[in-house]
Amino acid sequence: MPFLNKTIPSEEMYQSILTKMSLFLLFGGTLLMPVFFLPLTRDVFHLPKQLLLSMLVLVALLCWLLQVAISKRLLVRRTILDLPLLAFGAVTLIASIVSRSPSLSFLGSTDHFVLHAMFLFSLLLWFWLCIQYIRDFAWLERFISVFLLSGFFAGILFLGRDSVFISLSDIFRVNPVSDVNSLFGIFMAIVGTLALGLLFIRGRSWYAQILPIATALVSLATLLKLGFTIPWLVLAVGSALLVVLGVTLLAESRIVPLSLVFFVFLTSILFVFFGSPSFLKDQIPVEVALGMRSSFSIAGETVLENAKTFLLGTGPSTFIFDFSSHRPSEFNVNQFAWNIRFFQPYNVFLAFAAESGILGLVSFLFIVLFGIGSIFSAWLKTRPSVWQRVRERISHEHSREPIRLESFVIAAAWIAATVGAGISFYDTVLWFSWWWLLAAAILGVSLLAPDVIREREVLLQVSPQYALALSFGMVLLFTAVVIFGSFGGRMFLAEAAYTKAVQMPGGDAAEAEINKAIAYRRQYIPYRIARARLYLQKARDESQKSSPDVNVIAELVSVAVNEARYAADREPNNIETWDTLATMYLNARSFAPEANAWAKDALARAIALEPTNPLFYWEMGGVHEFAGALEEAEKSYKMAIDLKPDYLAPYVSLSQVYESQNHLDDALLLFQPVLPIIVNEPDVLFHVGRIAYNRRKEGDTELAEQLWKRVLEINPNYSNALYSLGLLYERKGDRNTAIGYFQKVRSIDPGNEDVKRKIQQLLGS
Repeated sequence: MPFLNKTIPSEEMYQSILTKMSLFLLFGGTLLMPVFFLPLTRDVFHLPKQLLLSMLVLVALLCWLLQVAISKRLLVRRTILDLPLLAFGAVTLIASIVSRSPSLSFLGSTDHFVLHAMFLFSLLLWFWLCIQYIRDFAWLERFISVFLLSGFFAGILFLGRDSVFISLSDIFRVNPVSDVNSLFGIFMAIVGTLALGLLFIRGRSWYAQILPIATALVSLATLLKLGFTIPWLVLAVGSALLVVLGVTLLAESRIVPLSLVFFVFLTSILFVFFGSPSFLKDQIPVEVALGMRSSFSIAGETVLENAKTFLLGTGPSTFIFDFSSHRPSEFNVNQFAWNIRFFQPYNVFLAFAAESGILGLVSFLFIVLFGIGSIFSAWLKTRPSVWQRVRERISHEHSREPIRLESFVIAAAWIAATVGAGISFYDTVLWFSWWWLLAAAILGVSLLAPDVIREREVLLQVSPQYALALSFGMVLLFTAVVIFGSFGGRMFLAEAAYTKAVQMPGGDAAEAEINKAIAYRRQYIPYRIARARLYLQKARDESQKSSPDVNVIAELVSVAVNEARYAADREPNNIETWDTLATMYLNARSFAPEANAWAKDALARAIALEPTNPLFYWEMGGVHEFAGALEEAEKSYKMAIDLKPDYLAPYVSLSQVYESQNHLDDALLLFQPVLPIIVNEPDVLFHVGRIAYNRRKEGDTELAEQLWKRVLEINPNYSNALYSLGLLYERKGDRNTAIGYFQKVRSIDPGNEDVKRKIQQLLGS
């Protein structure tokens, strides 16, 4: 018995330590996720934050399993969201397995954000751990305070990024939360909603209001500085919900702060329609995003491709494939974005539809609907007593405990975040905030509606079978922590090495860093393509030497081709792989003519994956022209022009084909539809003038003169136009004017011997 008395307190102590450690991990993650970044990789935001979240979740899960082993009992808190969450996780797993790119679906990309399976599983586990460990309102209040503190720090880092005390503008361009500033604005609007809601709750002490006041002020100042419309819309939704909440639960609300929230709502609506004051805005980079109409069209066509995409989509993170496959030809009309490839659609719901199919979208919608249903159910349970509470306030008789209004404030912030997901595509911190708020809202409303969370306890029998099962689970989870920690570390080190290589001008040092990145992560395709590009550049450099070594060039080209083939075999559906390979091969033709055939194959694959991109048809025309197949080149150039009638490059290339066949009339006629466009394009104007000058029909000389003089209006030092005008006036017999133009060319290029001879010839004559 004395031994037993010593053992029981020891077990309680270990349980307490593990619980505190898990809470520390949850609170630490809440505080760090919005402001954590590492300036050692190309993407300083998403990769570090996601690795941090995954490690926190795995360690907290290991602590939970240790508690089960020590206590010999399995205590699980279940919510009404469990089934939708399990369905959502299962659909995500299956969609990733059958994805067009399983590696991308499971692990995502290291240079930009995509919503991949490992990140989604980390979020699901984070939600589950929050439900398990936050068990009373005191801990929930602390949880809320830490979240507000993280938003406060993020806003302060943004507002003071160029100050003497906080000089971080060289590390992140604008804010520590996201590389998309409008998404940072949405995060601050959500934090601001939560802070504003806490201000009008009756019964909170004055010192408990210091952090909400400071966070609300920082949030509003941040939104004014950013000036984006969507964050103001999210804040308007959140503040409107807060006003409804305060009015319906008037007995629990302070009137003056509630009136201020109403003022914020009116101001937000005003800024949504008319914009925030321009004199308060910072100079924020312009953002380009895929529009709602194009996103809906692409997502719809993707879902309707076949039965598999209808049910499971093309796989998490693969919207870029869907964009390429169903890219509307009308997209080419946009002068600013026609050559941009988008990784995500307009909003979260369209992303789920395209990437996880109808099953993924429906399972996510069930999570949203069950969450709203739980909140609404708890709210309805407060309604019968609302006016009774008002009467009690008036008569100074208090027979009931006050309603914890904080629960509904969290719910209002979560609903505002959900509305934001309908008008934006969320990245790492916003997804983390969405799941954090959902967990906090469920925890809060469970205090008013106990059936929202139910506990189930299973006593584990002390038997060899249970001991073996528990030991196996412990070993399995511990192994997962070690393996993922090792893999995450290697992923980070690989990206850090590759980032160094990208920042170098090239050479052996860059090669060493790329090889180091591949050693850490051998199957990551962008690193392989980078090495292929590097070896082709080395082959080019060797070919430009006075005495190039043919064997060295052949060896370098062979290594580059092998790397490129590896990339193509591993990612046959990735349009970026084929696009990069085609460009790489086209650049290699000058010293390795056989690369033209490789470029043809790569471009054929790229056209199959992205059939409405005029760039590929123009490049394919160049491949045919290089091979001497002028008829095929003409067809490709015409296809590029049909897809994008204002794309000037194929006009120039097609006119050169006509020139080579001495069809100068066709070459000149080709440019008639784009005359209003080329008026400010000096290279194209010079090219058209040269064709007219060489044709020598009536009026051609005057046309060439007019076009070349327009070139000089745009660029007075355009040497080719100056030289050509010299030749034109020489042909017309105006020797003095011709000499003047040739002398201008000589002043720009003193070493030009041809110009020097021309001047001497004209002076001598």
